[in-house]
Formats: sequence, structure tokens, C-alpha cells
Amino acid sequence: MRPLWRTMRTGGASSLLLAAVFAQACAPMFSDARLVGPGKAEVTPNVSAVGFSGGGETEHVLNQFGVQAVVGVHRRADVGVGYARLQAAEGGDGINAVGFGPRLALVPNRIALALPFGFAFGGEVEATRSWQWQPAVLFTVPLTDRIDFNPSARVLIPFCDGCDTMVGANAGFGISAATRRLTFRPEFGLIFKPGESGVVWSFGFGVSFRGR
Repeated sequence: MRPLWRTMRTGGASSLLLAAVFAQACAPMFSDARLVGPGKAEVTPNVSAVGFSGGGETEHVLNQFGVQAVVGVHRRADVGVGYARLQAAEGGDGINAVGFGPRLALVPNRIALALPFGFAFGGEVEATRSWQWQPAVLFTVPLTDRIDFNPSARVLIPFCDGCDTMVGANAGFGISAATRRLTFRPEFGLIFKPGESGVVWSFGFGVSFRGR
């Protein structure tokens, strides 16, 4: 089997689909373990650069522009949905990705479980082959009253025959105003297939707006 970074260089729709799977299109990018609370909502527009490193090479392959929204349905449960547009860094074709699912508090404001499903569509991408489940554990570690460190770990489980399960990890910060209604979220992520060389990386920035 070819290394992951060589697969990324095959080009065309298959490369874009692979990158969409690896990008944070169906969350939990720009998220933390702090639920929004019953009847409240949070919206997070975001932008990211996505690339790969392996075999002694590093390349920026995609730009991602997205937005995600979360609504609190219980003191220990949120439901979220996200949309992302993934565009080749050198121009040309792009695809869309959608994700949705719950986020459940395990330890309030410290540990949460996200269970999003997602799929890609557009161009030559077959939406029926792009579905994934991405269970993730989110952690929030307060550094100060207004700054949190937010690491997370997840597994990317595809539903198509012959597709590989991947592992991912993200690390970001939440820098909040005093009321936590506005939070700035720089974040870095890695996704890889255990046993293969190369990683897909992403670096992005989001801004969360939380209602009262």
C-alpha cells in the first residue's frame, strides 16, 4: 500500500475527497468541552489551511472555509451542524462537506464526547461513498479565567468498502471575553493512518459567538 502522502498526490476528485475526509469538516474542530446550555446557541465561522507532510515533503493542498452552529438541548447535551467548502490551494475544483451530531458532557466543562456523522458532495465526489462517523473525546483545561487549552482525539470511521479508518488529534486554545460570549479559537490538527508514513495537517482560526 502506498504511503499516505503519495495517495494525497494522485490529484483529481479522489485527492479532494481524501482531503475532505481528513479536514475538520464534520467537527470537532474549533470545539471544547464546555456545552452551551439548554436553549442557548453558539455559531463559529472558521478558516483553515490543510496539507500533508511525509517522505521528506510538506505541501499545502486545500483551503477550508466553514461555519458550525451548536444548540443546547439539555444541561449535558448539545446538537451541532457544520458546513465547509474545501477548495484546492492551487485553484480549480472544490467540494462541500456537511457534518452533524450530538456533544455530550462526561465531566461538565472538562470532558465531553462528540459523535458527529458527515459526508462530502460536489464535483465528482460520490456522496454515498463519503459518509463517515467521527467519535471524539474533547478536553478543556483552564489556563486562566479567560484562556482554555482544548485538546481532542478521535477516530474517523468510513462506511465505504475498502476505505481505511484513520486517527486524529487536535490541539487549540479558547481565548474568551469576560462573559464567554465571544471566543477566539486558533487550532492545529493532525490525521494519520496507523502504520503508514505521512500525516495530514490543518491549521485554522475560528471565532465563536454565543447567545445569552
